[in-house]
Amino acid sequence: MRLINGLEQDDQNEHLLRKLLDYYLDHYDRLAVVVRLKLIRRMVQQEQPRQALKTADELASETLTESQKANLSRLVDHAKRQIAEGVIEVRFED
Repeated sequence: MRLINGLEQDDQNEHLLRKLLDYYLDHYDRLAVVVRLKLIRRMVQQEQPRQALKTADELASETLTESQKANLSRLVDHAKRQIAEGVIEVRFED
């Protein structure tokens, strides 16, 4: 997780960060909630609110701590505000 935390500080490595987060989701089940929250935050920061909401829905069946629930709620509210403000989501696939 230290590598992920370091990459989060550097906007130059967004593609690498996303790949690493996806890798963690595929290989470390116990970190899934933390990784998904990080993904959602990045999606909101990158103005991808619909993708953020889709990923947030994946957390619906997970057991979250109170802190994680509050964090998720703030991120979902922010994503919904972005949509209401008319943010156009552009997503490029590999």
